[in-house]
Amino acid sequence: MKSNMRSYANAVFPFLPLFCSCYQFFDEPFINQKKVAAYAKHFVGDGGTTKGVNENNTVTNMHELLNWQGIDRLTSPPHANYTYSVETSILAGVDMVMVPYNFTEFINDLTYLVKNNFIPTDRIDDAVERILSVKFTMGLFENPYTDFSLINEVGNQVAFVVLVSIQEHRNLAREAVRKSLVLLKNGKTDSNPLLPLPKKVSRILIAGSHADNLGYQCGGWTITWQGFSGNDATSGMFFLLMRFTRPLILHERTTILGAIKSAVDPGTEVIYVENPDSKYATSSGFDYAIVVVGEHTYAESAGDSPTLTMADPGPDVINYVCQSVKCVVIVIYI
Repeated sequence: MKSNMRSYANAVFPFLPLFCSCYQFFDEPFINQKKVAAYAKHFVGDGGTTKGVNENNTVTNMHELLNWQGIDRLTSPPHANYTYSVETSILAGVDMVMVPYNFTEFINDLTYLVKNNFIPTDRIDDAVERILSVKFTMGLFENPYTDFSLINEVGNQVAFVVLVSIQEHRNLAREAVRKSLVLLKNGKTDSNPLLPLPKKVSRILIAGSHADNLGYQCGGWTITWQGFSGNDATSGMFFLLMRFTRPLILHERTTILGAIKSAVDPGTEVIYVENPDSKYATSSGFDYAIVVVGEHTYAESAGDSPTLTMADPGPDVINYVCQSVKCVVIVIYI
């Protein structure tokens, strides 16, 4: 029995010291030099929840997909009978359980259930076999670490963190952005499009909370879990506490405002006012305006909303500028 449980623990956590010291930067699935062990849970489970609510039910004809603290939700309220949740999930065929906090409770309950014959040792062997088969297929025991000789092809090395900073990867990022843009309308008619805008004009108004805000531009899961607002968090130098403490330098950052300034003719005056009123927009003689607004940053449940609304004062900025400037382009971050 003791051997079986040790085999299970070793199968699940073969590189626990490495994982514990670097967990901020390496997440599942495991990646070795040439292979990735992918899974469908986040794509099917998180992406297909009812009404898009984080951690809501995913209605599907496949077996139920368990998510973050998933087995806790087998009871109502969650975690009301954790021993029952462990027994039910393991007997149902779950081989690896996501336990974000109190992993010792899971280990103790599973050990108790096996020792007292609620869960047969054959079921533990079954789980170990499947877990190990994936890791052997991945080659993790022969090559447990990534190939650090490839770091220079990705970016700059800072301890275990690499920065995507070389031109090839920036070009790929720009391509991803271009392909994710959705053009809702281009002018009043197809024969009279508004885009592309002329680069050489007298004055351009740039407005909106998202025009000069890298945090809003990047969204959630950037620097912090929920993201951030402003430009300071990605400028200059700051320190990460890892195995070593070394400076992490982020550079070549570009806001929408900065990109516009670099793209227009040198003789074109670009004026940025985050929240202009209609009087200002009318009296300043702008050839056209670009308004950049949208959602604030979020990740997971913080972004759940039953309504299609825009963060204030976005709607007012759009109304004021559209009433005052003849040619207006509206960019919405969602």
